[in-house]
Amino acid sequence: MIKIPLKDMNDSVIECELDGVVYFLRMGWNGAAQSWAFSLESANNDLLISGVRVVTNALLLRNYHHLPVPTGELMAVAADGRIEIGRDDFINGDVELVYLSANEL
Repeated sequence: MIKIPLKDMNDSVIECELDGVVYFLRMGWNGAAQSWAFSLESANNDLLISGVRVVTNALLLRNYHHLPVPTGELMAVAADGRIEIGRDDFINGDVELVYLSANEL
């Protein structure tokens, strides 16, 4: 399991190595919807998926494995079982974004 630290910004890009491949993970806060969404780009900045709403305890890549995305899964994990994620929940540690390799699933 890889913990992916997020920046305290409404829109940020994180370079991640997942399964030995570099990806760019863009996390964006939508103030009107009060939710996070993510996009995933290849190392060549090819957009692979975009605008996926982030909720806890869901396999966020599940519907996209037919695309050149990592073979594992991204998940937002909340220790208290919450579904919705607030603007500061990744920063204050209430929710963590993690990557689980295919072997860990």
